[in-house]
Amino acid sequence: MSDMNKLKMFLSSMFKIGLIGFGGGNALIPVIEKTALDEQKLITKDEYDEDVMIASITPGALPVEISAGIGRRLFGERGLLLGATAMALPGVIITIFMIVIMSKINEGLLEQVSIIALGVYSFICCLLIEYVIGTIKTEKDSHTRLYIVVVIILVTTLVCGKNLYRLLPGERFSLLSLSTIHIFAMAFFVIFYTRGRLNWTKIIVTSVCIMMFIMCNCKARIIDNTIVKGSLYFVMIVLGLNGFLIDFKGEDKEKDYKIKKTVRELLLCVIAVGIFAIPACFVTGETITFVKQGMISSVLSFGGGDAYLTVADGLFVNTNMITEDEFYSLLVPLVNVLPGSILCKTLSGVGYFIGLNHSGHIIGGIIVALVGFMTSVTASCGVFSIVSGIYDNFGSLDIFKLIKKWIRPIVSGLLVNVILSLFVQVKKMNTSQSNWTVYLGYVFIIYLVDELLRRKFKVKNEIVALISVLLSVVICNIC
Repeated sequence: MSDMNKLKMFLSSMFKIGLIGFGGGNALIPVIEKTALDEQKLITKDEYDEDVMIASITPGALPVEISAGIGRRLFGERGLLLGATAMALPGVIITIFMIVIMSKINEGLLEQVSIIALGVYSFICCLLIEYVIGTIKTEKDSHTRLYIVVVIILVTTLVCGKNLYRLLPGERFSLLSLSTIHIFAMAFFVIFYTRGRLNWTKIIVTSVCIMMFIMCNCKARIIDNTIVKGSLYFVMIVLGLNGFLIDFKGEDKEKDYKIKKTVRELLLCVIAVGIFAIPACFVTGETITFVKQGMISSVLSFGGGDAYLTVADGLFVNTNMITEDEFYSLLVPLVNVLPGSILCKTLSGVGYFIGLNHSGHIIGGIIVALVGFMTSVTASCGVFSIVSGIYDNFGSLDIFKLIKKWIRPIVSGLLVNVILSLFVQVKKMNTSQSNWTVYLGYVFIIYLVDELLRRKFKVKNEIVALISVLLSVVICNIC
């Protein structure tokens, strides 16, 4: 296959995945893996796990970064940007289209979008469950497999509190409910500090630090003292850095460290956003400020979509770049119900309102929306490129080998929580049916059909996803 045909196949695949990007960034990890590894065999499992690891520890849109990483491996600098664009573009197109026609439709259309999402949720659950089971099955050693199961259970327990209690009747308080970034912070501290070499001193220090970290960051805020929290973070950072330096001392001192590739990728990102910013400057004088604020918001976007919306509120609503009504009454409902990265959809939507308000017409809104879109993509690509460059130079260290080994079990634990979050979205569906458990039953029925199609009849994923959507539309509108 020629490079051009391979590029077209890759971009087409990422675009299709972007179309079913419901359920948050983590939900797409097994979807991308199924396509890029199992079906198209574009990269190896080790390479994919590396990209997932890097995307998981960097701010930005996770599926966009994973797609950028695959493109980077296959096609260099152009693949980085094109892969990210293909993944992010479908959600942005749908979001801007919905904003444009929102004033001309009734709420029934949004209800149908929610019903379509129901079918996609069922399909995604198939891939999520398969990914978690595969994580356990791929390990041949029984002891290591047991450790993997323990890690999955621990991660799930630490992060699932909010979603679990939302599914239970009555008002309940979630004790734990740590964020994704908290989980990775604890995991990397343990790996960097211990380097996989345990003794009683390390076990005691690690246990004390982790327990205090959980008490500082859990919903209950058992420890809510700024000085204690700051001191704990300082100790954990120092211990982690010390472990890294010990590991680094064994590195080949004659090694040639490479930064040119990262510099070229960052330069390409700057040029790309600059090209889109030039026409937008003729629409509004706020373009440069918008790009700067967009970059800042992307770099601060740890913690998932809900966390990013909080950041966007502070940078765009509180600064009067868009109104509170535009943000919360129009944009937020759409970015939560439509497929794609919340980061990319939100920045594009903010850009649309800025352009529309300054120019008075839709074309102006779309021009500035494109700047928001490219800002979100290049910011994600830029941060991913920097962290990838660090990994390219230091990936041979033992600590990075440990991260590669345990990143999949950690992600699997997070995916169990994603399944719960999909159930929460079902419960929140704005439909005339008051008993949400009926819709949960529909999800389970469609899930069984999907599993039958995939396992028994070996139907391709995109066909299964389409059948899921059709089934959800038919069942929800007839029953």
